[in-house]
Amino acid sequence: MLITDIASFDKNRRRIYIDYEYAFPLYLSELKKFGIKSGTELSEDIYAEIIGILERRVKERILYLPRRIYGKSCADRVMSALSRTEP
Repeated sequence: MLITDIASFDKNRRRIYIDYEYAFPLYLSELKKFGIKSGTELSEDIYAEIIGILERRVKERILYLPRRIYGKSCADRVMSALSRTEP
């Protein structure tokens, strides 16, 4: 997988393009952590690790509103249900 472009998203994030297609956003610190630069290859292992980070981030954001409105116990029940449905 070739990193073909890194475009500005906002102050702290960049859009990552793999093989000329938009793939995902990453924080600047994650770009540095994984050594991601335009024109370099992205290994399957690093790609899988990034996807894992993004999945956790999505789950946390999904839970933000219920946690805020209904409290931590509701969010914990939702997270428990989500973890039972994972492969």
